[in-house]
Amino acid sequence: MIQKHPLMNEYWEDKRAKAHLIQVPAYILASMSTGLHAFGSTRCYEDILHENKWLRVNATQEWHDLYQLETIADLKALPRLLCKGNLESPGSSPMSSTLGS
Repeated sequence: MIQKHPLMNEYWEDKRAKAHLIQVPAYILASMSTGLHAFGSTRCYEDILHENKWLRVNATQEWHDLYQLETIADLKALPRLLCKGNLESPGSSPMSSTLGS
């Protein structure tokens, strides 16, 4: 298909996630260690229309960060906060970053 559609067009646009349709709180991870998911993760964050979204940006590979104690604590804290109606992020703002940690 890349030979048939080498540039972004309707065919490829149809394959993109429809993040603007997400209506539930979203906790999005983005790794700057590789280009594999960083662009899509940050674009998804921007495309979600509501404010109940959090972007975690890290400097390590996604799987390494996912199992760090700080990350696990954030992931555990978020559902508790949401169930209490507190839409603050585990950090101090809806957009938290651990880049460089």
